[in-house]
Amino acid sequence: MGLRSGASRLLVFVALVAGFAVARPAAAQISGRFSPPVEGVTVVLLRGDQQVASTSTSADGSFSFSGLAPGTYRVEVRNWPSDKGSPPPGQRFTVRGGTARRTNTLTFWLYQIDDMGDDAWSQLQSIWNEHRLVVYLAAALLVAALVARNLLRRRAWGPRVESTSRTEGPVSYPELEAAREEGVEELDRYRQRLAPLAKAHPRHVVQLYLAYRDHKAWSEMYSVIKEMPAWLKGLTVVRQQLGFALNRDGKDKEAEKTLRKLLKKGDGRNAETYGILARVYKDRWERAVDAGDTKGAAKLLEEAINGYLAGFNADPGNAYPGLNALTLMEFYDERPEERASLLREVTVAVHATYWGHAARLELAVLSDEEDAAREALEAALASPHTRWEIETTFRNLRLVRTARMQYGRPWADWQREVVAAVEEEATKE
Repeated sequence: MGLRSGASRLLVFVALVAGFAVARPAAAQISGRFSPPVEGVTVVLLRGDQQVASTSTSADGSFSFSGLAPGTYRVEVRNWPSDKGSPPPGQRFTVRGGTARRTNTLTFWLYQIDDMGDDAWSQLQSIWNEHRLVVYLAAALLVAALVARNLLRRRAWGPRVESTSRTEGPVSYPELEAAREEGVEELDRYRQRLAPLAKAHPRHVVQLYLAYRDHKAWSEMYSVIKEMPAWLKGLTVVRQQLGFALNRDGKDKEAEKTLRKLLKKGDGRNAETYGILARVYKDRWERAVDAGDTKGAAKLLEEAINGYLAGFNADPGNAYPGLNALTLMEFYDERPEERASLLREVTVAVHATYWGHAARLELAVLSDEEDAAREALEAALASPHTRWEIETTFRNLRLVRTARMQYGRPWADWQREVVAAVEEEATKE
């Protein structure tokens, strides 16, 4: 697509603003230059709507304002020659106080092409040749910024590892699942084949970490996380399960600190983090009850309920925190309407997994629905589950039983049978 020869004039402005700090107690200054030079042009300095100073450009097209107080100024051009086209736009500068003064240099390059005829392209090429280094520099800076962004993303997400092989052969998920079924000793042997963990496939390392959790091997979890590369140990799921392990290991203060720090991260502020933190308060509440600390227990109970509610609000599709809130509300009579509404919402959120069946079981017990409870119990016991998962279900049902008996609420024989069946499964060797 060519340029139309009838076009009479084209004026191209390129403005460059550069600033540098001068570590000396000199007066602040704003200076500029028109290139090619334009002599005798009036340049005014404004602060707000008030004119502070004015000057004229010299033979080389330069001008300057010195002795300026800290503040924001605007430079504008007046009596611009009509044969030079439109005047350059005004430029804004901020002059800062302190001993380190700032010199701002404003440079205008002005090009006037009087005839857009046959030699237009040669004139444009001349402009390009004169300033192509600036364009190259800008392009290089853009490329450097993109490379830096990719490096930062790589550091945040970790290296991409496609396979992990050792002299004994590659480790695989079937091996891990078999080791998980056998117990901690077999997991230790699997870990030896995986070593060194810092160079192993990240997914294998995380699954090993979670397998130790399923066997309550807290010290092994701590040792695995120590061997993880920095980017991996910073992942949300790793930090969440560290908080889980610390709390179950009796280190609730460390757990709370870990989880609260995680809540400050964008992706860490989710239902799982809130739920695990609420469990910290729930355990403290039970200890306070056992110790006879009525006032402390009441405060901890409310903190635990609020934590579970925050988790359910963060992900209404996750029934786990909402169900725990409902269980604790059996001991808390100050929110009857909220409890009724929450019961309906959690019922909708239940899914067909172990946790889903366990949630339906607990909801049926809370709602005094025998047929639904027995059906959910059968489905939960038939679903794959770990020891700690069934223990969690039993613990929640035991709390409901305690609340019903403590406050004289109905507790039927079928409810006793259901809780006894869950307890049998939870304590089975």
